[in-house]
Amino acid sequence: MVVFIDRYVSGIGYIFAAADGSGFLKLSGKHADAWRGRQFKMQELYREGVKALDAIARNVDGKNFVDLNEEQQDQVLVALSGAPKPIKVTLGTKEPVTTFLQGSFDENLPFFDTLCLHTRQGFYGDPVYGGNKDQMGWKTIGFPGPKSLKDTMDGTYDTTEYFYDGDYDWYDLIPHLNESVPRDH
Repeated sequence: MVVFIDRYVSGIGYIFAAADGSGFLKLSGKHADAWRGRQFKMQELYREGVKALDAIARNVDGKNFVDLNEEQQDQVLVALSGAPKPIKVTLGTKEPVTTFLQGSFDENLPFFDTLCLHTRQGFYGDPVYGGNKDQMGWKTIGFPGPKSLKDTMDGTYDTTEYFYDGDYDWYDLIPHLNESVPRDH
Protein backbone atom coordinates (compact mmCIF):
# COMPACT_ATOMS: atom_id res chain seq x y z
CA MET A 1 0.00 0.00 0.00
CA VAL A 2 2.89 2.35 0.63
CA VAL A 3 3.82 2.62 -3.06
CA PHE A 4 0.17 3.14 -4.03
CA ILE A 5 -0.40 5.90 -1.46
CA ASP A 6 2.96 7.55 -2.15
CA ARG A 7 2.20 7.67 -5.87
CA TYR A 8 -1.33 8.87 -5.28
CA VAL A 9 -0.40 11.83 -3.11
CA SER A 10 2.91 12.67 -4.80
CA GLY A 11 1.48 14.77 -7.59
CA ILE A 12 0.16 14.24 -11.08
CA GLY A 13 2.51 11.59 -12.50
CA TYR A 14 0.49 8.48 -11.59
CA ILE A 15 -3.15 9.50 -11.93
CA PHE A 16 -4.49 7.94 -15.14
CA ALA A 17 -2.90 4.77 -16.48
CA ALA A 18 -2.63 4.60 -20.27
CA ALA A 19 -5.13 2.09 -21.64
CA ASP A 20 -2.43 0.34 -23.66
CA GLY A 21 -0.42 -0.39 -20.52
CA SER A 22 2.49 1.80 -21.65
CA GLY A 23 2.60 4.03 -18.58
CA PHE A 24 0.60 7.00 -17.36
CA LEU A 25 -1.11 9.83 -19.19
CA LYS A 26 0.40 13.25 -18.63
CA LEU A 27 -1.97 15.92 -17.36
CA SER A 28 -1.47 19.46 -18.57
CA GLY A 29 -3.08 22.88 -18.41
CA LYS A 30 -6.14 23.41 -16.25
CA HIS A 31 -6.52 19.68 -15.60
CA ALA A 32 -3.00 19.48 -14.16
CA ASP A 33 -3.57 22.66 -12.13
CA ALA A 34 -6.82 21.31 -10.69
CA TRP A 35 -5.22 17.99 -9.77
CA ARG A 36 -2.23 19.73 -8.17
CA GLY A 37 -4.59 21.81 -6.03
CA ARG A 38 -6.43 18.70 -4.94
CA GLN A 39 -3.17 16.89 -4.19
CA PHE A 40 -1.87 19.82 -2.14
CA LYS A 41 -4.86 19.36 0.18
CA MET A 42 -4.33 15.57 0.28
CA GLN A 43 -0.64 15.97 1.09
CA GLU A 44 -1.50 18.34 3.93
CA LEU A 45 -4.10 15.88 5.25
CA TYR A 46 -1.49 13.11 5.30
CA ARG A 47 1.18 15.30 6.91
CA GLU A 48 -1.17 16.36 9.69
CA GLY A 49 -2.69 12.88 10.01
CA VAL A 50 0.69 11.19 10.46
CA LYS A 51 1.65 13.82 13.03
CA ALA A 52 -1.57 13.07 14.95
CA LEU A 53 -0.95 9.32 14.64
CA ASP A 54 2.55 9.69 16.06
CA ALA A 55 1.36 12.00 18.85
CA ILE A 56 -1.18 9.38 19.97
CA ALA A 57 1.49 6.67 19.65
CA ARG A 58 3.92 8.59 21.85
CA ASN A 59 1.22 8.77 24.52
CA VAL A 60 0.91 4.98 24.37
CA ASP A 61 4.60 4.03 24.67
CA GLY A 62 6.76 7.08 23.99
CA LYS A 63 7.47 5.88 20.43
CA ASN A 64 6.31 6.81 16.94
CA PHE A 65 3.56 4.64 15.44
CA VAL A 66 5.91 2.68 13.19
CA ASP A 67 8.00 1.60 16.21
CA LEU A 68 5.06 0.16 18.19
CA ASN A 69 4.11 -3.50 18.21
CA GLU A 70 0.95 -4.64 16.43
CA GLU A 71 -1.26 -4.55 19.54
CA GLN A 72 -0.11 -1.02 20.38
CA GLN A 73 -0.66 0.09 16.77
CA ASP A 74 -4.23 -1.24 16.96
CA GLN A 75 -4.72 0.75 20.16
CA VAL A 76 -3.51 3.92 18.41
CA LEU A 77 -5.75 3.33 15.38
CA VAL A 78 -8.75 2.84 17.69
CA ALA A 79 -7.94 6.15 19.38
CA LEU A 80 -7.46 7.92 16.04
CA SER A 81 -10.67 6.53 14.54
CA GLY A 82 -12.78 7.20 17.61
CA ALA A 83 -14.42 3.80 17.18
CA PRO A 84 -13.78 0.35 18.65
CA LYS A 85 -11.67 -2.12 16.72
CA PRO A 86 -13.96 -3.97 14.33
CA ILE A 87 -14.58 -7.67 14.75
CA LYS A 88 -12.91 -10.03 12.36
CA VAL A 89 -15.18 -10.49 9.36
CA THR A 90 -15.21 -13.92 7.75
CA LEU A 91 -17.46 -15.73 5.37
CA GLY A 92 -20.54 -16.56 7.40
CA THR A 93 -20.21 -13.64 9.84
CA LYS A 94 -23.70 -12.96 11.17
CA GLU A 95 -23.09 -9.80 13.18
CA PRO A 96 -23.84 -6.46 11.53
CA VAL A 97 -20.73 -5.00 9.96
CA THR A 98 -20.61 -1.22 10.06
CA THR A 99 -16.92 -0.58 9.48
CA PHE A 100 -16.89 -0.45 5.71
CA LEU A 101 -16.60 3.00 4.22
CA GLN A 102 -18.08 2.65 0.76
CA GLY A 103 -17.26 4.84 -2.17
CA SER A 104 -14.19 5.84 -4.03
CA PHE A 105 -13.96 9.58 -3.54
CA ASP A 106 -11.72 10.93 -0.82
CA GLU A 107 -12.56 14.63 -0.96
CA ASN A 108 -13.08 16.17 2.50
CA LEU A 109 -12.81 12.89 4.40
CA PRO A 110 -11.01 12.90 7.75
CA PHE A 111 -7.51 11.36 7.79
CA PHE A 112 -8.46 7.96 9.22
CA ASP A 113 -11.27 7.44 6.70
CA THR A 114 -8.99 8.59 3.87
CA LEU A 115 -6.25 6.22 4.98
CA CYS A 116 -8.72 3.30 5.14
CA LEU A 117 -10.11 4.14 1.69
CA HIS A 118 -6.66 4.44 0.12
CA THR A 119 -5.58 1.18 1.76
CA ARG A 120 -8.56 -0.63 0.22
CA GLN A 121 -7.97 1.02 -3.16
CA GLY A 122 -4.31 0.01 -3.04
CA PHE A 123 -5.07 -3.56 -1.99
CA TYR A 124 -7.81 -4.24 -4.55
CA GLY A 125 -6.97 -1.82 -7.37
CA ASP A 126 -5.09 -2.53 -10.57
CA PRO A 127 -1.43 -3.23 -9.74
CA VAL A 128 -0.37 -0.65 -12.34
CA TYR A 129 -1.10 2.02 -9.70
CA GLY A 130 1.48 0.61 -7.27
CA GLY A 131 -0.64 -1.47 -4.92
CA ASN A 132 -2.04 -5.01 -5.09
CA LYS A 133 1.48 -6.43 -5.38
CA ASP A 134 1.52 -9.70 -7.29
CA GLN A 135 -2.29 -9.30 -7.54
CA MET A 136 -2.55 -10.45 -3.90
CA GLY A 137 -5.75 -8.44 -3.30
CA TRP A 138 -7.40 -10.07 -6.29
CA LYS A 139 -6.18 -13.54 -5.32
CA THR A 140 -7.60 -13.02 -1.82
CA ILE A 141 -11.12 -12.67 -3.25
CA GLY A 142 -10.67 -15.23 -6.03
CA PHE A 143 -10.53 -12.70 -8.87
CA PRO A 144 -7.90 -13.65 -11.46
CA GLY A 145 -7.77 -10.18 -13.00
CA PRO A 146 -6.02 -9.21 -16.21
CA LYS A 147 -2.28 -9.74 -16.55
CA SER A 148 -1.93 -6.11 -17.62
CA LEU A 149 -4.13 -3.09 -18.20
CA LYS A 150 -3.56 -3.55 -21.94
CA ASP A 151 -5.40 -6.90 -21.74
CA THR A 152 -8.58 -5.06 -20.74
CA MET A 153 -8.48 -2.93 -23.88
CA ASP A 154 -7.59 -5.41 -26.62
CA GLY A 155 -10.11 -8.09 -25.63
CA THR A 156 -7.52 -10.48 -24.18
CA TYR A 157 -9.21 -10.27 -20.80
CA ASP A 158 -12.97 -10.40 -20.41
CA THR A 159 -15.14 -10.31 -17.28
CA THR A 160 -18.28 -11.67 -18.94
CA GLU A 161 -18.10 -14.96 -17.04
CA TYR A 162 -18.34 -13.03 -13.76
CA PHE A 163 -21.36 -10.92 -14.65
CA TYR A 164 -23.41 -12.77 -17.23
CA ASP A 165 -25.30 -15.96 -16.64
CA GLY A 166 -27.90 -16.35 -19.37
CA ASP A 167 -30.73 -14.11 -20.44
CA TYR A 168 -32.13 -11.54 -18.05
CA ASP A 169 -35.56 -10.05 -17.97
CA TRP A 170 -34.63 -6.41 -17.45
CA TYR A 171 -38.18 -5.68 -16.35
CA ASP A 172 -37.70 -8.06 -13.40
CA LEU A 173 -34.31 -6.56 -12.56
CA ILE A 174 -35.48 -2.94 -12.84
CA PRO A 175 -39.12 -2.84 -11.69
CA HIS A 176 -39.74 0.80 -12.62
CA LEU A 177 -39.25 -0.11 -16.30
CA ASN A 178 -42.73 -1.64 -16.20
CA GLU A 179 -44.12 1.81 -15.47
CA SER A 180 -41.95 3.95 -17.71
CA VAL A 181 -41.07 1.85 -20.79
CA PRO A 182 -43.52 -0.47 -22.48
CA ARG A 183 -42.40 -4.06 -23.05
CA ASP A 184 -41.60 -5.13 -26.57
CA HIS A 185 -43.37 -8.39 -27.25
